[in-house]
Amino acid sequence: MKMKKLNFLSASLLFILSAFIFSSCSTDELEAIVEDLIPESSQLTAPTNTEAVLQASEVDNVFETYTWTEASFGDEKANNYELSIYYGGGVVVLKETTELSAAVTVGEMDAAIKEAAGSFEDAGDAVSFKIGVVSHFNNEVVTVSDPHDLTVTTIAVVEDNTEEPAEEPGEEDNSEEPTDRVAHENDGLWGVIGDATGSWDADQDLLYNAETEVYSITLDLVLGNIKFRKSDDWAVNLGGTTEALVHDGDNIAITEAGNYTIELTVDESGDSAVGTFTMTKN
Repeated sequence: MKMKKLNFLSASLLFILSAFIFSSCSTDELEAIVEDLIPESSQLTAPTNTEAVLQASEVDNVFETYTWTEASFGDEKANNYELSIYYGGGVVVLKETTELSAAVTVGEMDAAIKEAAGSFEDAGDAVSFKIGVVSHFNNEVVTVSDPHDLTVTTIAVVEDNTEEPAEEPGEEDNSEEPTDRVAHENDGLWGVIGDATGSWDADQDLLYNAETEVYSITLDLVLGNIKFRKSDDWAVNLGGTTEALVHDGDNIAITEAGNYTIELTVDESGDSAVGTFTMTKN
């Protein structure tokens, strides 16, 4: 019984002390206290594509670049954002980033909707769902933005019922298949990085051709920027133009999404690395 009396007394004193503190504060001071106690959610900018029909021929094109405001909790800023879609009580993360924007391709949107629906049975039908941003803080506080409504018709799955023609008898092909590429010690020495590759935190490794002394990679890019860097580190990085890459140069803008083959030539004989590159859309 004493413990219960003590808890009641402690709660009473805490209530009286809190009432005294709040009664002695001005309205502005109270608003500042409340703002520090309640996290401010990020807000997703209203999407432009609220009704859309996805096409199989456009899977690598950017469906939309979503932007949102910064989330805060007192003096702390959110350290991670998840652009997510909500359907039938389920949640699917479209993009995870530390930035305040994310480009989503037609293919990514199509796959996320189908995953949220739980099956591909509705492929080719219009699906209504919501999209929003979940903000994460270091102290494990999580906030959710107000969602926006979208209606998107997913890409229909077309079954190919054509039969492969039977092989006609002929001479046996004795030609040798080309041997697999032999790995080189410089593979992955240089990489390409940027939001156009999907992240500023992870490099896409380039392979090295010892005969041509050229690094190369084929990959999908979305609208955004890229740079080249050595050994997964910013200590040595290249930016600028195709004909003049320099250390700490400007970001390289990707203005059209698609599949590209990039070839990089680097000269490290001087005080700092320089280079050139070509980028061919496949």
